[in-house]
Amino acid sequence: MPTIFLFRHTETINTIDGKFRYNGFIDVDVIPESLKRLKKYIPLLKYRNIKKIYSSDLKRAYKGAKVFAESLRLEVIKLKELREVKQGIFEGLTYDEIIEKYPEEAKKKFSDYVNYRVKGGESLKDAYNRIIPCVKKIFEKSENSIIVAHGGVNMLILLYCLNMKLEDFFRITQDFGCMNEIEIYDNFIKVIRMNYVL
Repeated sequence: MPTIFLFRHTETINTIDGKFRYNGFIDVDVIPESLKRLKKYIPLLKYRNIKKIYSSDLKRAYKGAKVFAESLRLEVIKLKELREVKQGIFEGLTYDEIIEKYPEEAKKKFSDYVNYRVKGGESLKDAYNRIIPCVKKIFEKSENSIIVAHGGVNMLILLYCLNMKLEDFFRITQDFGCMNEIEIYDNFIKVIRMNYVL
């Protein structure tokens, strides 16, 4: 059965203080030490006949993909479509900073996160329509593959795989450096592991 191993990137340098930030399209780097954690997955992947490694073109995902590429002797295919949900004026800010700086935008966004588009950003629906056609093409190749992306991207992919609604977005969690295992069948998609962390 073709299997997709879907990873979230590791911790970013602007989360050292433990606060979540809406990084979106900004190209923030990862904490170098955090990349070592991805090597723990190599024994699980080494004998799975991985054919392709795909990654968001943002360096926090790409550097994680490179960890796998070096061990599996494959190239990384960078895809702009796999970038995180674009957060516009919220990018790089914490929730508290957003509430303080943009109270009206925040009220609109958090009351309708599926449809509301923050200035300069995307709604969840926009992001879904960008990401899922790209992911479908990867699935259709029927190859064991690795995808390294972002928390929001992975949550949207998992919603698609589980046939869930965008309104269910916050029912899924993706920790830094987690792995999801997805099997592709002819008529359905099966999620074997979700938010698995070594």
